[in-house]
Amino acid sequence: MRAAAAFVADLHLAGDPEDTAALLAFLEALAGPDGADTLYILGDLFDLWLGSPKLQLDFQREVVRGIERLREAGVKVKFVEGNREFRVVRAFGSLFTAATEDAFDDEVAGLRVHVAHGDRVNTDDHLYRLWRRVSKNRPTFLLFDLLPRRAALALAQALERRLRGTNRRMKRYFPEAHCRRYAEPRVAAGTDLLLFGHFHVERRLPIQAGGRRGEVVCLPDWRTSRRYLRLDRDGRAEVVPFKM
Repeated sequence: MRAAAAFVADLHLAGDPEDTAALLAFLEALAGPDGADTLYILGDLFDLWLGSPKLQLDFQREVVRGIERLREAGVKVKFVEGNREFRVVRAFGSLFTAATEDAFDDEVAGLRVHVAHGDRVNTDDHLYRLWRRVSKNRPTFLLFDLLPRRAALALAQALERRLRGTNRRMKRYFPEAHCRRYAEPRVAAGTDLLLFGHFHVERRLPIQAGGRRGEVVCLPDWRTSRRYLRLDRDGRAEVVPFKM
């Protein structure tokens, strides 16, 4: 039976043929009878995705075509920009049914669902927050637009290396207290389920706030786990493996 929605996070595709083939098979499966009505991508689809058509690589174009085929099959695709995406919503927003740089607050299978990448949950990660302000701004985007393709790709590779090495101390722990602090006012206001990527760990946190119960689910990264969250029509949410 088809699910109401599927959610996948942190694919970090970097050109490895096996990783690309696995995602394309997943997209094809979602269009089938046991697939889903809507796919949510919670950011970091690629190791680095710059919102400039001249900087797209062949394997990225292949994935884009896979998303287009999925939408042609009638599946909605919603995209949340992650910390590895830069100006993607503005440049490629039409690829998706809907795309946002922030978060979605949708009703799915009778639940109020908040879908975010998760990179802004930990308010104590000051170094990352500074890096985000510096890297995701108009002058940076303008620089990529002005540079010749070869120079822009070289700069992009340097940026990706910088992202890999950013703030290792903060990446060594899961900020449960911050997740709860982020979730509680939203649960109190009516949200039932909050979904994050970014942390590359699979966690479920029950939340009680304002006399209501909700839940945070952190999705594992697809690249190493091949796992995604399936939300059935009866409201049951389960993280499951994808089997090719």
